[in-house]
Amino acid sequence: MIETQGALLYLSAFLLYVDDIVKLFSSSVLCKLYADDVKLCSVIRPVQDASELRSSLDALIAWSEDWQLSISSTKSAVLHLGQNTVHQCYKIKQALVLSQ
Repeated sequence: MIETQGALLYLSAFLLYVDDIVKLFSSSVLCKLYADDVKLCSVIRPVQDASELRSSLDALIAWSEDWQLSISSTKSAVLHLGQNTVHQCYKIKQALVLSQ
């Protein structure tokens, strides 16, 4: 197997780059990373839980701006699970994230 030094260096740099993302969020917000995707998950029971998820999303946006990365609001979505779920609105910068 032949690996180029650039590919190994790229992988190491990427891991260092995203390592601090999971440290941004409160314990009630779960962060899942896969390749260049980030998923934030949280159980929203009282309205305060929604504000924690909003704060985590704001922290992610600030982190992406610091690292000069863009987050696409058109490729982002909110998934509400459950029968009696209160649908909250979330924004990336000024764009509303659509609910699915």
